[in-house]
Amino acid sequence: MTLEQLALEIAALKARVALLEATSGGGGLPSSSTSSGTDSGDVRRERPIDDAQLENEWANKKIAKDPRRWKGPTQVNRTYSRAPVEWLEMAAASYEFKAHMGRIADPVRMSNKVRNGQPVPWHESDSFEARILRGWAERKKRAPPPPAAKAPPKQPTPPAEPGGDEDFNFGANAPTDADPEIGF
Repeated sequence: MTLEQLALEIAALKARVALLEATSGGGGLPSSSTSSGTDSGDVRRERPIDDAQLENEWANKKIAKDPRRWKGPTQVNRTYSRAPVEWLEMAAASYEFKAHMGRIADPVRMSNKVRNGQPVPWHESDSFEARILRGWAERKKRAPPPPAAKAPPKQPTPPAEPGGDEDFNFGANAPTDADPEIGF
């Protein structure tokens, strides 16, 4: 390995460390104020899809795996609508980063998805998935929390009516002067 190659590798590693430090310190991936997919090193934060579009089956997918950094309980086999906001935001950031790295690495590679008769770049499907996750996170933030489950109030037992079931007491409220020779 030549000295120039070593210097380039060190510079690349420094850039990665800086990106990781910015990611862990800010609670998410750094966002860019521009909407263009530039190679500036910033990962753009995708805007969420409209709330009306979340009502489709494709927008409420079953979760296959958790993001790498997720420390909470697993969300596998749940749907996006049942996942917590923190999970949704972390998964969206993961998809955004994946799309960003795809734009840098291979901007012309196409996926098997088609839009308007043209193949879609493979990183754009990751970007769209991030938009879906951000949409669910925004919806869950706006929605009021579900009411806490309360125990139903205890209903008082009605007094026994005369001539009712008093004959069938079976000893539950037996008088204290019961016959001592009966053993039950």
